[in-house]
Amino acid sequence: MKILMYFACCAGVLLVGSEAGAQDQEPGEGARGSVAASPPRVIGGRGRVVIDLVGGEGGAVTVGTLGGLGAFVGPLTFTTTSDDYAPAGGSSLISLMPSADVFVTDRLSLGGRAGVTWSTQPSADALSFAVAPRVGYAFPLGGGFALWPRLSLGADIGRANVAGGGIANRIYSASTNVGLVARVTPHLFFDIGPVITYRTTDIDAFPRSSLHGGGRVALQLDF
Repeated sequence: MKILMYFACCAGVLLVGSEAGAQDQEPGEGARGSVAASPPRVIGGRGRVVIDLVGGEGGAVTVGTLGGLGAFVGPLTFTTTSDDYAPAGGSSLISLMPSADVFVTDRLSLGGRAGVTWSTQPSADALSFAVAPRVGYAFPLGGGFALWPRLSLGADIGRANVAGGGIANRIYSASTNVGLVARVTPHLFFDIGPVITYRTTDIDAFPRSSLHGGGRVALQLDF
């Protein structure tokens, strides 16, 4: 109940901010005939699209791991380990999980992530599909910074094939993150902030719930 009240309060903050944002425009938004130029917007703008590049749901780096290799290129993730460092044998994972948001007004955004993950090891292989729509609202802070809180609901449905048969798994989640946005170029910015996720996992009809806290550091592209 406390978790539901927490997410309800977060949603209330977004709705109140949405109404207030229509009245307190950023400097220059309503002064089309003004001689002074408007300061550049940190985040948002009707019709703008934001895509995760590094961090978030994907990355743009390649790193070596102990006995294996991990590659993150945009929404694509690939990892593999060798037999020498895995007692049960080598394993591989491939995931395609694009993530994007679109600003439907100057500050209100709608977006999400969706994709597929496949993993294999000597004793089993698994395939899962995930989708997580989200809503956000950008609050300009001045000085080249903004807050961009977002709420997300997700579902991850999959099945693992093992020697004794198949195991179904379902993961349902609700998460919120309050990102501090700092623009570094006209089309690139950092999104840094805390993330709280409530997750219910059901593996072969044995459900369990958990609450996770963490952080997010992402480099994003907007156009």
